[in-house]
Amino acid sequence: MSEAMTTVLAQALQLPAAARGELIERLTDSLDPPQGLNEVAEDEFATELHRRAAELRADPTAGIPWGDVKEMRNSAHHLPPPCGGRIRRCKAVVCRSKCVC
Repeated sequence: MSEAMTTVLAQALQLPAAARGELIERLTDSLDPPQGLNEVAEDEFATELHRRAAELRADPTAGIPWGDVKEMRNSAHHLPPPCGGRIRRCKAVVCRSKCVC
């Protein structure tokens, strides 16, 4: 890391959390994404949201309450596989890999 970057980083780390978050957002917005990345990611994201909404409408008990999710994240640092463990071969952990179900 260059001396200028080290200086900027040291100054940025002195900012309040909200200001650091805004700085991160502005820096991220200044970067050009790889060609076609946003279109694919947005399409895939929308498809996944629709799939999850349909799954929840079909079985409202399938969801995990937010309090439980926070507790799992804080205690184990990972979430259960997206299939909820219903498929025996699924070993995925959301924070480490995608579900293979």
